[in-house]
Amino acid sequence: MKPAKVLLVDDEVELAEAIVQRLKIRRYAARAAFSGAGAIAALQEEDPDVMIIDLYLQGMLGIDLARSVRRIRPEIVTIMLSGHGSSDAERWISNGEIFDFVMKPVEIQQLVQKIDRAKKEHDERQKRGVCGHARH
Repeated sequence: MKPAKVLLVDDEVELAEAIVQRLKIRRYAARAAFSGAGAIAALQEEDPDVMIIDLYLQGMLGIDLARSVRRIRPEIVTIMLSGHGSSDAERWISNGEIFDFVMKPVEIQQLVQKIDRAKKEHDERQKRGVCGHARH
């Protein structure tokens, strides 16, 4: 399996850049966006397999961004990230709004395992023809 293309969305710039660097060391094609608007703009330029979205972004909730992404690009698999936890995470996973949830501080090996599982899900979605834009 080819390594996942990852878009990490977190308004904590230093943390996001550190995670992206750690993913690049492990041969993932990783990029960061620092806001919901930045993530939507990145989707115009990039074709990520997996998005990792912080639950609390400045000016919006990450789950709202995940829902928007799901509507426009349903093949992208989303993992929610939070330092606060969320009692809603299990419900979001069970109803398909997100694929998985990870707590900060991020243990990179755990995150890599979740990304690899999400990449498999992405590939399955593509095989089933779950695509939301003309590039597929």
